Amino acid sequence: MSSSSFCLLLWGVAYQSTRASSISVAFIPEASPMKDFRFVVFPLISAVAAVVCTQNVLIPFYLRAFPSFVESVKGAEAVQRLANYTTTNFHYDPWTNHTINICFLSAFAGYWSMSIISTILDILPLRQYKTQGSRSYFTVAEWLEAVLLSNVNLLFFSWFVTLPLVYVWYHVQEYRESKMIQSHTQVTFDVWKAIVDTGIHVVVVDVWFYATHRLLHHPLLYKYVHKLHHRFKAPTAVACMYANPIEFTIGNHLGVALGPVVSNCHPYTAYFWFFLSLFNTAGCHSGYYIFDAEAHDIHHEKFRFNYGVGGIMDYLFGTYYVPQISKKNK
Repeated sequence: MSSSSFCLLLWGVAYQSTRASSISVAFIPEASPMKDFRFVVFPLISAVAAVVCTQNVLIPFYLRAFPSFVESVKGAEAVQRLANYTTTNFHYDPWTNHTINICFLSAFAGYWSMSIISTILDILPLRQYKTQGSRSYFTVAEWLEAVLLSNVNLLFFSWFVTLPLVYVWYHVQEYRESKMIQSHTQVTFDVWKAIVDTGIHVVVVDVWFYATHRLLHHPLLYKYVHKLHHRFKAPTAVACMYANPIEFTIGNHLGVALGPVVSNCHPYTAYFWFFLSLFNTAGCHSGYYIFDAEAHDIHHEKFRFNYGVGGIMDYLFGTYYVPQISKKNK
């Protein structure tokens, strides 16, 4: 592992450990054997998985496969016309902007890594580790439907936010009298800046997701937009992006992608962030205590609690779930 990978590992562990020690500790009973795993081992595993996958799998894979991919498709008139359009109108050249490409690949890998793990566990008789027991399982048809919409959202609709955000990023960099970073080889990785940048990402995503998510629970928006995501009151990992495209792009994807634009972080930090965000989002929808699913499962079950992703906004606005509140509302 390179020195930059090691720094990222330390940073990831620090971030996950901080998050794990937050107010959500109340969700697992003190006597539960899952508590030590959830708040000690799983944060470490998440950090290691993000480092290993981005640094030792995704980046080397991209560097090997991308030149061949470009050679095979660049001659196609439709592809080149699309590339010219995004370059001219959004300052995104898919042939040279490796930062955006690997961020996209990292998000895709984060989703599928946790989805595969959780699906394998769902095949095994492990209902005692599910937050809602036997309710938290999909039929094959539901699984395929969730996978289809989740991947359509990520592979297609996400670009309706990504491209305008790249445009904004380009002009923000001009204002900063700098250039848009198109490759991780352009700048030196600084672990201390990564720590600060990660703090910015955490705050941005929690504030953004809480605000948009709370807004989506307005009766009008819930009926026409958010109700689709709440179709599953006991979801599994593959359904983490099962949502109306409007909700996914504005509420979910933009919240994750906005942080790196604001912080102007190193590409390594961005790769890590995108992988970790989708890995944890899928984990929160997995239904397993060990993957930190109980808080969001409570939201799917009761609707009026746990709107955020980091606990900060829920704590500030009094919407985080505690056992005493749940008993009053049963």
